[in-house]
Amino acid sequence: MIFAHTAGVESGRCKIFDFIKTALDAICVKLPPLRDRLDELPSLSSLYINALNAALGKTVIGFSPDALQLLRGFDWCYNLDQLHRVLRELVLLTDSPYISVNDTESVLRTEAQDASVSYKNDRINLSGTLNSITRDIVMRVLQEENMNQSHAAQRLGISRSTLWRMMK
Repeated sequence: MIFAHTAGVESGRCKIFDFIKTALDAICVKLPPLRDRLDELPSLSSLYINALNAALGKTVIGFSPDALQLLRGFDWCYNLDQLHRVLRELVLLTDSPYISVNDTESVLRTEAQDASVSYKNDRINLSGTLNSITRDIVMRVLQEENMNQSHAAQRLGISRSTLWRMMK
């Protein structure tokens, strides 16, 4: 009798959980960009570092004060994804309990260069036809591969003849 009652409670919990999950799936939460929430950077960094420590088997405690200041001065144009990428790189590099200012400076310099080369200001126009969008992507990859059709085709996972047809 107790088992039947417990099973009913578990079943009820599953239904409630499914209802909440479904209701929350439809909620859209607008958050300000990371560069407007720099006061949250230490706590967000700690959360990410703890997760990375567990995943990577590291024992990083946090940042030196100067390193944290560098993070606060960085323009986080790709928000939390960029922060996570930077922190992962820093945790992998660090052999001490605290992330140094030199490592932070190096990783942020590389990140800034990568962001300036990225597609931030050179987005693909998705309002065109599928053929024009595909051609834009092919041309972008070709440019990144210095117009080397073999490398571009390999990167796109297609044959060179398919690439040639897409360029028409």
